[in-house]
Amino acid sequence: MSKRKPDVYLQDILEIIGHIERFLEGISEEEFYENVEKQDAVLQNLHAVIQELSFFDI
Repeated sequence: MSKRKPDVYLQDILEIIGHIERFLEGISEEEFYENVEKQDAVLQNLHAVIQELSFFDI
């Protein structure tokens, strides 16, 4: 199996960060803490970022 190039992982990470930004757009911190669905969506995407980062030797 061929390994993906680092820039592909980085592009995926930037895309995921964009998703997080859209989830948080237009809501206050208090609204975020009151919205379990938003919290779950952000946490799931943060987990995806961590998975992408695991492919780097850092």
